[in-house]
Amino acid sequence: MLQHIFGRGEVKFRLQDFNSVIEDFSKAIELNPAIASTYFTRAIAESVLGDHNGAITDFKKSIELNPINEFKTSILVLQKVN
Repeated sequence: MLQHIFGRGEVKFRLQDFNSVIEDFSKAIELNPAIASTYFTRAIAESVLGDHNGAITDFKKSIELNPINEFKTSILVLQKVN
């Protein structure tokens, strides 16, 4: 089930349906809160929709779960937001 939700969320991301991305990745996080990329992708969608506080929270969680890979990408995204 998690694979299906994650895949659907990625498709919606490519379609720029960011509200649905947030819904799908929130459900994925409920099912498995230990996957950094779910927080990271949800953070991007939140940022695009103007929820910068939510995005920062999710970027931080993403970095906490995967400090090496997510840190560099998160910094680049946050620089574009600000």
